[in-house]
Amino acid sequence: MFGFKGGSDFFYSPNYSGPSKYGGKYAAVVDFVPLSSDSAYEGLRYLCTRYPKYPILHFLFPADFRGTSGSTPDGVIDANDAVIEGDNSRWGKRSSDDSEVAYIRDTLNTSITYQAIATADIVNGIALAPKSLQQWVLPHKVKSNLANEDDVNSNEDVLIGCQGAFCDASGTAKLVQVGFKDAALFNGREMLLTRVMDLQLDLLRQSNTGLSDDWWLPKSAIVYTYREDAVREDEITRPSGVGSGNLATAWTKCGKDKVFSDTTAEPTCYQNAGNETAEDSTDPPLDSSNRISPKPVDYHADPERRPYGFRLRNGSKVNRTGDEGRGLSFISDNPVYLMGDFNLHQTVGCNGSENCRIEEFKTKLSSNFGTNGNAYNFYTRTDLDDRFARPNTDLWRPSEILADGISILSSRFCDGSIEDGFLSANSGKNAQLNNTLVKNQYGCAGTNKRTSFLDQNRPKTRPLESTIVTGDKVRWRRENPYDPSSPILVSRNGNPYGADDRSYDGEFRPFKEDKPLINTGTNRVNAIIISGIVPSRPKQAYGGLHNFPRFLEKWNKLHISGAFLQLNFSNYATAPFDQDAWEPGTNPATSEYIRYYSPPKRLWGYDVALQYAPAGPVSSRFVTAQSIRSEFYSEPPADDPYMLNLCQQITNTPTQCGSE
Repeated sequence: MFGFKGGSDFFYSPNYSGPSKYGGKYAAVVDFVPLSSDSAYEGLRYLCTRYPKYPILHFLFPADFRGTSGSTPDGVIDANDAVIEGDNSRWGKRSSDDSEVAYIRDTLNTSITYQAIATADIVNGIALAPKSLQQWVLPHKVKSNLANEDDVNSNEDVLIGCQGAFCDASGTAKLVQVGFKDAALFNGREMLLTRVMDLQLDLLRQSNTGLSDDWWLPKSAIVYTYREDAVREDEITRPSGVGSGNLATAWTKCGKDKVFSDTTAEPTCYQNAGNETAEDSTDPPLDSSNRISPKPVDYHADPERRPYGFRLRNGSKVNRTGDEGRGLSFISDNPVYLMGDFNLHQTVGCNGSENCRIEEFKTKLSSNFGTNGNAYNFYTRTDLDDRFARPNTDLWRPSEILADGISILSSRFCDGSIEDGFLSANSGKNAQLNNTLVKNQYGCAGTNKRTSFLDQNRPKTRPLESTIVTGDKVRWRRENPYDPSSPILVSRNGNPYGADDRSYDGEFRPFKEDKPLINTGTNRVNAIIISGIVPSRPKQAYGGLHNFPRFLEKWNKLHISGAFLQLNFSNYATAPFDQDAWEPGTNPATSEYIRYYSPPKRLWGYDVALQYAPAGPVSSRFVTAQSIRSEFYSEPPADDPYMLNLCQQITNTPTQCGSE
C-alpha cells in the first residue's frame, strides 16, 4: 500500500481482532498506532501495514540518522548512518519524540546528499560506461557518418549515437558494421519468428583486434557454435500419451513408423500440443531400449521448439592471410543460413565483378540455363584455367557447413519486423510496404518492398483511422502514442491494438493463402553442405535432393558448386517440406501444399576444386585411405605362396618375381 514509505497507521486484517486493549491477541508482537474506533478494525481496508513494502530499499537509500559527532543528523547520508539490526532498522516506527527519520518517507521532501562511496576513484572504477570506438575489441568498421538516423541499414550495421567519444569533429553520428549481431527473421517454412546471430565473414576474416597472431575467422578454419536459447524438439517433455505404465509396453504399442505416419492408427502415441490446457498436452513415449524421443521423426513440428541459429553474411571471400589454403568449417547443432554469394572462385584482388570470376575452364558455363535447366556448353569445354583452385591465384577455399538444417537466402533477403504484418493488413499476395520503410529503416533494396514478416499470419482487415489518442489520423496504436517509431501495442493474446484503443478482433490471413514472397536475383554458393532432413511419408515428401538446401523466397537463379551430405534427421528445424499436414492429428493429401518459397533455376554440380585441396576436418571423416574389400575380386600380395608358384612357372626366379 505504501510502497517505499511507511503508513501513518497500522492496519490489521479482517481476521485480526485488534490491539490488546481491544482484545487483540498479537498486540505485544508489534508496535501500533490505535485507530479511532473499534469499528475501524472491520473491513477490507485493514489489509496493509505501515511498514514499507520494499524494506530492502532502506539499505540502499538509508535515512540520515547520525553525523560524525554523534546522533545528531548532519544532512549527509554516509557511513555514519550505517544501519545496525535492532538499532535504526525500525523502518516504520516513530519514537515518542519523532527524532528518528523513518525510511524514504521523510526524506523525499528534504534536501539530503547521498554519498555512495567516499573515494571518487572507486566510483569511476565500478561505473559502467560505453567505450569509445577506438577501445572496441570485437571486430567493427565505421562505414559512414550519418546526418539522419533513418538512414541506418539495420540489415548489417548498427547506429552509434552522437555522444562524446562517438561523435566526429562535425558532431555527426556514425554507422558501424559489427562482426556479430543478433537479428530476427520470419521463417515461412517453420512458421516461426527465428533469431539468428549474424556473422559478417568479410569483416571477421580481416580483423585481428585483440588477437596475437590470428584472425577472428581463425586460420585453423574450424568454428563451433551453439545457442543457449535454441530449443530442439526432444528437449520438450510432456507426459506420455499412453499413460505412465511400463515403458516397454508403451513402446511396443507406439514404436512403429505406421503409428506416426498414419494418425488414425494409434492417436494416443503421437504429440498433442494443441489442447486448450497445458496439463492435457502429451508426447510420444520414449524408446524403451535407449529412452530416445521419436519426436524429431514423428512428422509433426512441435510448436514449442525454437529453431534459432546462425547466419553467415558477406561471405563471398573466406580467405585469410596465412590460411595455408584452409577454408571455413562451420559446425553447429543449430540451423544455419547462408546469405548471398559464398566462397566464390575469383582471382586475387577481385572486387566481386563477374569479369574476375574463374571456373575450371577458361570458357565459362553459360548463364543461359538452357533446355530443362542444363547449361548447354557443359561438356564442350577443353581450355583448362590453371589458376583455378590454386591458393595463390584463386581466393576460393574448401569450405564445409555442418548444421541441423541449412537454408540459402539471397542477397536481397530482407528481415523486416513483426509490425510489417499489421501494416500490410487488408492486402493479399501482392502485399507491399512503404518504400521508405523498406529501404531506409530496414536497409533493404530490390525486394519489391517485401520483408520476411509478410509471410506471417496477417490481419485480414485493418482498423479505421482514429484521432482518439494523439489527435492525428492513425490506424494502429503505438506503445508510446506520441512516438510513431515506437512498437505497435500488442495485447497479451497476440492481437494488435487499433488507434481507437481496441484490440483487433478480426480474422487473420491463414498460411494456406498465397504469400508475398521476396524476389531474388542470382547468387552463387561454393560449399560442402552437411545437414539433416525431415522424414517423408506417403503423400508427404521431404523435398528430395533438389530441396536439400532449404529456401524461403521467390527465387530466380542459384548456382551451387560443392557437395551434399545428409547427416541425420533435423532436431530444431523440423517443419515439413510439404505443409498440408502440419498439425498433429492430420494426414497429408495427395497434392503438395507449399507457399513459403518458389524454387530457383538450379545450376548445381560437384565442385572439382575439392579434388585439388586436402579434405577439411569434417569431410575427412567421410573418406578413408584404406582399401575396401571387394566381394568380386581378390588381390593377394605379391609374396603370396600361390602367386609365387605362378611366377616360378614363368621365370623360375620366385624371389625376383615376388620382389616385382
